Amino acid sequence: MRVFNTLKTIKGRVKHLLETQPKLRDDDAKLVATFQYYEIGKAKMDSITAMELLTMLAKNEVTYASSIDRARRILQHNHEHLRGENYALRHKEEKDVRSKIHELS
Repeated sequence: MRVFNTLKTIKGRVKHLLETQPKLRDDDAKLVATFQYYEIGKAKMDSITAMELLTMLAKNEVTYASSIDRARRILQHNHEHLRGENYALRHKEEKDVRSKIHELS
């Protein structure tokens, strides 16, 4: 994905993935895996071992999953078109939980 590599920020890269691959909007694990796959590059991914990938992760040579997840949360909060199908359900549940907590207080 050539465009991915031209984007300099994590947020820009995450936004690009959410726009071009809607299935990633509701699945952080797939979003992180896809992000890191493009970050490392197909050629390198096809030639490294699992141990080499783990070493890259341990040496911070690949973007942290938490940074990718945070960028996704910010983008989906600010841009409705980037939200997945589960976004509304999660926020409805949040309101229900808050009201139940207040009832217990």
